[in-house]
Amino acid sequence: MRLLSMRCALRAAYAVTLTNAGIVLTVLLGIVWLKEYEGWRQRLIGSSLVVISVIVVSIMAD
Repeated sequence: MRLLSMRCALRAAYAVTLTNAGIVLTVLLGIVWLKEYEGWRQRLIGSSLVVISVIVVSIMAD
């Protein structure tokens, strides 16, 4: 039973990681391609924190 719950947790973590990667991509595209410079530092810091969390999840999943 515990193995099944671990698999569900890993699937959920994988889905959240993909969602977070999409958010980071959207923020970066907004800054670079659409030239939305208002508040770019805050958005870049937030994106960096999300990238760090994605890296941590990928390391822990192995």
